[in-house]
Amino acid sequence: MATKLDDALVSYQDSLPLYQEFAQAVRSILDIAISKDFGVHSIEFRAKSVDSFRKKAEKVIDDVKSTPKYSEPLSEITDLAGVRVIAFFPKSLEQICQIIEKEFEVTEKKDMGEERFSQRRLGYKSIHYLVKLNLNRKTLVEYQKYNNLVAEIQVRTILQHAWAEMEHDIQYKSADQIPTSIQKRFIALAGMLEIADREFQAVQDEDAKLRQGLQSSLEDDLFTAEMDSTATANRKLNTQGKEVKDAVTLHSNSTRARELVLAGNYTEAISHYTKLINEQPDSYTLYIGRAKAQFLGGNRSAALSDLESAKGLNATDVAIAVLHRKISEGLLSPSTATSEGWRLSTMANNQLARGEGEDAFKEYSKAQDLGLPWVFATFNKAMACSLINDVDGSTYLLDQFTPNPESPMKINSLSLRAINAAIVDLEISDCCHNLKEELAAMQWFNYGLSPLRYLEMGFEKRGGPVRERVSRVFALLKG
Repeated sequence: MATKLDDALVSYQDSLPLYQEFAQAVRSILDIAISKDFGVHSIEFRAKSVDSFRKKAEKVIDDVKSTPKYSEPLSEITDLAGVRVIAFFPKSLEQICQIIEKEFEVTEKKDMGEERFSQRRLGYKSIHYLVKLNLNRKTLVEYQKYNNLVAEIQVRTILQHAWAEMEHDIQYKSADQIPTSIQKRFIALAGMLEIADREFQAVQDEDAKLRQGLQSSLEDDLFTAEMDSTATANRKLNTQGKEVKDAVTLHSNSTRARELVLAGNYTEAISHYTKLINEQPDSYTLYIGRAKAQFLGGNRSAALSDLESAKGLNATDVAIAVLHRKISEGLLSPSTATSEGWRLSTMANNQLARGEGEDAFKEYSKAQDLGLPWVFATFNKAMACSLINDVDGSTYLLDQFTPNPESPMKINSLSLRAINAAIVDLEISDCCHNLKEELAAMQWFNYGLSPLRYLEMGFEKRGGPVRERVSRVFALLKG
């Protein structure tokens, strides 16, 4: 006669594909929601195997050997669908936990490290969640089959994960059972892993300060370039000829190189600077620009070499010596407020991409208060207004500035005005024609660097008829 355990095993075997799909769905949600800037090593998922389910279901209560630990294994064993998020650094854990608590309905949260310590048990540190789909997802057709399922999400650092993997081979589960000599080694090992986690975090923090210091100077450079009056230079073209035209072209091209660096496309930026240096070998500022890109891309020695080249071309510029010393001695320090402004702007970009226009607007406003350049902050807020169909608010913000005609902001602004017209279902043929002409004149415009790509993702996320109407503008931008 079949026992309750036998029935549970058969039922679980039948349900295994569903749990596998659910685990993968949870993993996909996290993969989209967790920013690449969080320093995630990997996101793993699995459904518990039938053999593992059987072993867990067979467990009995320790002090009552004949009493099963789980009277209803299918409902009481909560890790049938499991997802594990492994981060490089401890600081990332808090950010990841915030995402989990926002994206799911959390039914339980445990800090396994604190729990084990309070029970004098050895083991790895890890934060464990039991989650269900939130109400918004439960209404979507593709998720409805998972509505009654629970998943376990584990969050830990890569070193904590190393301990967890090793623990599978450790037979001692209680400190009271361990011989003194081995217990000392366990304590030493736990302390070493704790220190290593902290030291890796400290190294990452220090490296981030160095990079943010250089990033801040590039942000200031780019803001200055954006606000420069290229129109004045263009008026001079009629009277001063090729020399001024070449200067304007160099200014425009170097601005594009800085934008590549700000977007994190260091390899492309270095290549762009190299091309400019080949065309203008006596321009020491190009060597400085490439040095910054080299450093941010992780090639410190190449950065210092470029600064030496810049010094050879202009030995009197003290800024070269200062930057050389800061890079070689690790003395770069960012403007805290400005760097925080760019960090908040990045966070708001991710919110925009998730379709959260109201939240993005708030973060963009905070970023502006903390030093994000006014033009960029104003345009970003205009995008957030467009996403929530506040065309009047978006248009008002766009009217507050006149973009440099030689800059990508000109394309971005024209595009957003066309998008606003599409939102209210106006004829956009003229807008698209003007945009097409500007794109033809500015062939180097790169949609992959434009903040409008986050707005496009936001419209995709929100769906509806507006998404279809604005798609024509985005198609133009992408060529």
